[in-house]
Amino acid sequence: MRLTRTGAPENTIWVSGSYFREDIERDRPHTAGLKIFRARYSFLDALAELGSTDGTIVVDKLVSISADLAIPTTASLIIERGGSIDVANTKTLTINGYFESRVYSPFSGAGTVVFGANSRRTLSTPSGFAEDVHLKGNIGLEVSFETGEQTTHTVYFPFKVTVNKIRSFVTKALAATDDGTITAKNNAGTGMTNGVITIAASAAVAAEGSASPTANNVIGADEKIQLTIAKTTAGGRARVTIEFTRTV
Repeated sequence: MRLTRTGAPENTIWVSGSYFREDIERDRPHTAGLKIFRARYSFLDALAELGSTDGTIVVDKLVSISADLAIPTTASLIIERGGSIDVANTKTLTINGYFESRVYSPFSGAGTVVFGANSRRTLSTPSGFAEDVHLKGNIGLEVSFETGEQTTHTVYFPFKVTVNKIRSFVTKALAATDDGTITAKNNAGTGMTNGVITIAASAAVAAEGSASPTANNVIGADEKIQLTIAKTTAGGRARVTIEFTRTV
């Protein structure tokens, strides 16, 4: 069983296979000042019990999510060591309140985890302590429209991400006659919706472009984004920046 001193969150439910509920202050007066958190085996049961009241759910076992689920802003979710959440394929877990993970990989499965606009996130660090981290990032690479240099570039991610935007910056003026294109594709080679940057023929150095993918833009852990570079009349180079949001 797990004890906590007075001052810890009062409305806390553990989702675990090894805890039980007991009110020791009522039955054992000599333990006054200590509380035992109640526990539930089912994550959905814990969420239903919490309802719309402010409270915390702590997960220290594997939890499976098989349907779309939204966690309200009133609920804080903490993933303890030994805990994780598996989201089924095509399903979405939306976290709208506070989220804290004390493990490196709190989520698994082929589904999607998204965070609401007002959510707050804290993740585990290599030292084992939790700290606030930025879940957005970018990766840059050089691409070429020159003869013999046009190809499909691949960039791998060690964690699941959503590609939000792709930007281009011309570093060598493009040859005339026709436009150059940079086409973003997911790991399976499917083109991202709204994922093509077109750079105009004869575009000068420092000319910029961008694309904001809206579908097929989720890249799983250890998967790649593909960028296909094409121009009929060869000539020119550019730098590409991939902006992404990590899906924890």
